Amino acid sequence: MASLLALLCGAVPSLAAPGVPCSFYGVAAPASFNESVAAAVASSGVGSVRIDMQLGGGDEWSEERLAAYAAVFDAARSAGLEPVAVLGTGVVPSSQAAWNDDGDGDGNNAFVEAFASTSASLVERFATRVSRWEVWLAPNCYTNPGYASQPQAAGCTYLLPRVFGTMMSEVYRRVRVLVDAGAVSLVSGGLLTDEGGPFFSGEDYLDELYAQPLWDDLEASTGRRYPWDRLGVQLYVNENLPTDGAVANAYLDSLRNLAGERGDASRFMITEVGWSSLLLGESLQAENLSVTYGLLASRNDVAGVSWAMFRDVPAADLYYGLVDPNGAAKEALGAMQAAAQDCTADAGEGGGTSVSVGGSGPAGGGLSTTGGAQADPRGGGGQDSCGCTAAGAGERRWWAVSVPFVLGIAFGARRWRRTPRLRDSTTTP
Repeated sequence: MASLLALLCGAVPSLAAPGVPCSFYGVAAPASFNESVAAAVASSGVGSVRIDMQLGGGDEWSEERLAAYAAVFDAARSAGLEPVAVLGTGVVPSSQAAWNDDGDGDGNNAFVEAFASTSASLVERFATRVSRWEVWLAPNCYTNPGYASQPQAAGCTYLLPRVFGTMMSEVYRRVRVLVDAGAVSLVSGGLLTDEGGPFFSGEDYLDELYAQPLWDDLEASTGRRYPWDRLGVQLYVNENLPTDGAVANAYLDSLRNLAGERGDASRFMITEVGWSSLLLGESLQAENLSVTYGLLASRNDVAGVSWAMFRDVPAADLYYGLVDPNGAAKEALGAMQAAAQDCTADAGEGGGTSVSVGGSGPAGGGLSTTGGAQADPRGGGGQDSCGCTAAGAGERRWWAVSVPFVLGIAFGARRWRRTPRLRDSTTTP
């Protein structure tokens, strides 16, 4: 632990742009998240931490499970970390066949309804602890080259654009009071961007998402055209190379132009970014972190950036962490500390509004949030996880990533990461 808390003195000059909020700098947290781990994560300089919401066993969220997540959020908050909760594949037990069951082409189905209702209950339950909520992750990620004609067997976390759009819309409708009051914010699941085998770009997917007719109905009924407050992006570029930020910048510019054409002024939320020290070595991993955070902090259209992992997971050949498996600092830790050194304390996403909401479902009845979704210090249990199981495999369990993995060649390590079946076990409440 001492190695975590020690700064890498003089390693990198301070890079934080003036006025950048500390919550801009984030990381996905490791498993077994508790107060001591939260303190270690906070020592990296980040101000926010991600946690994936996982039902675990059973068909419904139990009070015991919900209380355990509350404890995780509180541990992170006590360390001064803002919570970022991910509503992904583990919210309701299901399969990709059910996700993309859309024979009538309207984007809605039993899974979408169950996901939206359960997600709304979780948002209401934890609105006083968590203000930023990511809805899904990598909806454009697939492993089956025939994904377009076989969406129910696409692999990874692929959702038909009309299904993803309906899901986001239905979640927003159910928590509209909280969102419109500024108590919570919704981030669209990060569109995967990765340069290799297959090339993933969010542009085509986003273009098709914007083209959905459901937005006309949402705007007519709520006055709001798109349900998200932030547009999520997973940014994995120059993975085998030193980066000067040019590729990432150009890609974000392309997405920004597309969003502008469709009347979407939402700022980006970079839900994942990172490099593996196994591929690049520690020094280059740290340099790429410094360059990328410096670039993204200088863009007015980027609201926050979350590093892929806090801790390495050698069992899966995943070395994206800021620290090694024993908690010893890697050079990337010092780079992150320097990047965030001059950040400004902020109120986070949402907060400052008194709201009363009636809730149902796993939250167990009504909810009253007073004083907004955020307290000082801020925080949340973070998760080092992006989950992807073979299509039709039933419930996705993000903690099931410790399967044997053979690296073979460096490309193989990237391929595992890229699918994206990330990394450390799911945060254990």
